Amino acid sequence: ELLWGFPPPFFGRNANTDGLGLDALGVIRNKDGSIPVDKWLETSIEGIYAAGDVLGAPALASTGIEQANAAVKRIFDYQTDVFPGTWMASSDSKDPESILASPLSYPVGIWTNPEVSFIGRTKERALDDGWKDVGEAVAPYSGTIRGRVQGLKTGLLKFVFEKPSGRILGVHILGEDACELIHYGTALAQSGKTVHDVLGTVFAAVTFHELFRNAALDAVRQLEEDMWSPLLDKWAGSEDQTIFDVDQVLAGLKTLGMAEDLWTEIKNTLEQFGDRDTDAPGKQLARPTIIQVLKKYRIPRAPAAVRIPDVSSAATPPGASQSLDTASPEAPPSGDGKKKAPFSFPWQ
Repeated sequence: ELLWGFPPPFFGRNANTDGLGLDALGVIRNKDGSIPVDKWLETSIEGIYAAGDVLGAPALASTGIEQANAAVKRIFDYQTDVFPGTWMASSDSKDPESILASPLSYPVGIWTNPEVSFIGRTKERALDDGWKDVGEAVAPYSGTIRGRVQGLKTGLLKFVFEKPSGRILGVHILGEDACELIHYGTALAQSGKTVHDVLGTVFAAVTFHELFRNAALDAVRQLEEDMWSPLLDKWAGSEDQTIFDVDQVLAGLKTLGMAEDLWTEIKNTLEQFGDRDTDAPGKQLARPTIIQVLKKYRIPRAPAAVRIPDVSSAATPPGASQSLDTASPEAPPSGDGKKKAPFSFPWQ
């Protein structure tokens, strides 16, 4: 379990700015030796810029390189737009405050044994930031072909995702090559992709990228389990009904376009439960019993497919970053950042 949030409360170093003659120049320093800068990375003295570890957190080589590039561009007045094809548009501001403003700004790799890497939010951070229903999906290394070949017992990949859209809010990896694998996770999280998008990708075998597919499968399974309960409400015409007639459920499955063999399998299972369900008599079953049976099956996608909400339509709440692309991966799924838009099925 990763116990820290974002940014992680450790950096491994302090800004080593003693002996540089900064005080004589009038360059202001913080108590810890770090140098405060504006959004252009200019210090308190005009014409003097700073970048990298001397600025303090996040004090990573990757962000230091980005800061140095931004400072040089500013010095020579060479400003460029975001390159076409980048996943998440951003401003040229690379100062610590701007970089640390979003957990999607950059991935973190920790070269321990096993390796640890992450991008984006934890479930707790996502809830704090305004998402109302958040899930976690896990894929162990031992569940991949390569993991079994290598006999790996340790390691996992976790998706943090919004329900019911499936938008990926965070990716966390513990295990071999975690610091390499996180870059695909970065692309997914920064571009606002969903777990359904991941399942549309064919991954080469035998690779650890199968972890992403397996985690997406776990997430979709959870999402579809969640969808069965609203379907029961739709068939009953009420959210309060706790006892269902088996024929009522079977008729509802027909309207979904459930394959005949699966429909028959579900029918037989429901009838078997009906003989021993103590909560309901005869061919009537309690809601938990029905959900227990149905959650093992995928909701048919055609002809009456369950609509996946369009994550690209989510508005950016007041005060949120406006520097992102139209997918708005930073924005909770409603305009005010507090109330989630109601999920609906296509027949509603």
